[in-house]
Amino acid sequence: MRMASFRYLVFSGLSLLLFGCAQIGTLSGGEKDTSAPKPIEDKTTPPSASTNFSSNKIKITFDEFFKLNNPNQNVKMVPPHAQVNVEMKGKTLALSWKDTLKSNQTYAIYLNGAIKDLTEGNDSTMQYVFSTGSVLDSLTYTVSVVDAYSNAPMDKILVALFHPETKELISFNKTNNKGLSTLNYLAPGNYELLAFNDLNGDLELQPNEHVGFPNKKVITIHPDSANRATEPLLLFNPEAKPEIRTIKYVPPGSIIIGSTQEIKNETLYLNGNKVNSSQYIHLNQDSLKLFVSADTSFRAEIILNSDLVNDTVSCRVVKGRKKPVLVKCINSDNTFSPSESIRFEVGDLITMIDTSKVTILNEKDSSLISNEVISWDKNEITLNISWEEFTQIQVEFGNQAIQTVNGSAYKTNYPITLNPARKYGSIIVALNYESSIILELYDGTGLVEKLMLDAPNTPLTISELSPGNYTFRVILDENGNGKWDTGNYERRKQPETIEYYSKPTTVRANWDVEVELIPISEVTEEDEESTK
Repeated sequence: MRMASFRYLVFSGLSLLLFGCAQIGTLSGGEKDTSAPKPIEDKTTPPSASTNFSSNKIKITFDEFFKLNNPNQNVKMVPPHAQVNVEMKGKTLALSWKDTLKSNQTYAIYLNGAIKDLTEGNDSTMQYVFSTGSVLDSLTYTVSVVDAYSNAPMDKILVALFHPETKELISFNKTNNKGLSTLNYLAPGNYELLAFNDLNGDLELQPNEHVGFPNKKVITIHPDSANRATEPLLLFNPEAKPEIRTIKYVPPGSIIIGSTQEIKNETLYLNGNKVNSSQYIHLNQDSLKLFVSADTSFRAEIILNSDLVNDTVSCRVVKGRKKPVLVKCINSDNTFSPSESIRFEVGDLITMIDTSKVTILNEKDSSLISNEVISWDKNEITLNISWEEFTQIQVEFGNQAIQTVNGSAYKTNYPITLNPARKYGSIIVALNYESSIILELYDGTGLVEKLMLDAPNTPLTISELSPGNYTFRVILDENGNGKWDTGNYERRKQPETIEYYSKPTTVRANWDVEVELIPISEVTEEDEESTK
């Protein structure tokens, strides 16, 4: 597989600076070419970084033959005061323009992936700079970009400076794999800073592109300061239009409906008929599972009316696509803690359970446990068993024990482990928040616990945790809706704040451990101090 590498090249009268990473090209008979064509410094006229520039032509000779990649889009003058014409002859690139440039202005011409070698297709990002005055602007500004939800550094994100009033593009660059980007050849002044994943390469923010921006609409670049953003830009997915985003028929008889927003206080209609709440379940905040009969093929038109989403969609329910009705344990390891109900999920809406075909055994002595412990609701089965009496049980659902709208479940057998409290540990975490939060607890496999808390300011105990290492994350739930909300660029609204805690907490069986949450930023500062 061929991977293009992006290099940031600034060639001046003194040096050629290369920053980039290795790339993988197609195998050939000899040594593989892993770099993009490079400009030859003494064959660039006028030289890059020239001052008192009065020409309207530039010639750049490269160290190898090359091909042009969409030059109309990938060759840009910034500020955009001229349309650059591009011609290629042999190893030489000729740039020219007819427009008159402003006096005493520093310009950069970007070759943003416009130059590729003939064999491997390696490309690069290059910047040719000049000034129409006697001074070349020389300030820089460094920015880091991270994902607003995961805090991961974002690679190949466009970072751009714009004039705060005219919105004219002043400078741009892309982030590296550490999420860092440095903007060069800047004049002192005020700018609007923006980061976005420029999907169509037009250097303009589009409504569907992820975006990040600082809290202050205007940043100031000083000649006597470090000129580095104090906080990373949080890149977020823009708020989605409230609508049904997915609808899918899943045999033997269910329709999965997913929305871009929370589904709350909903009313459902199937082909014009109101759906009883007993006919569907909430999978999570933004999705539902609707159970239907698939005795015949039909077009299912679904109308969803809710607090946030009002939409109509349809899908095809196909007769003959029935699959066996499956029964599975809610917990994938078939193990339950003392506070958990022993539950099973059925792949269709249950109509009846024949308890005479269900066997529950105490594995300690193979004695039968009464079938009266079985209850069911919609597509879930619960065993109401006294925890103190058993540690291992065997549950067998016989053929046709479970009847559903679209058939019956096959014979299924589950060995169930009922762990005593002494096999678990607890975390006592100190909390002091003045507003609602969402407290998330993670282990090595993912999310373990998610708690919605209203202004917690006392220690909280999280019990029945399996031995292992855990980390925390806190979402400051500003509107108290129980979920993380993304930002809005038009309203200059940042995503809801997420506090990350990287130091793991070790839980041991039958022990309580007290934890004080320390944000990653503070841990990093402590680590930096300890290395000095």
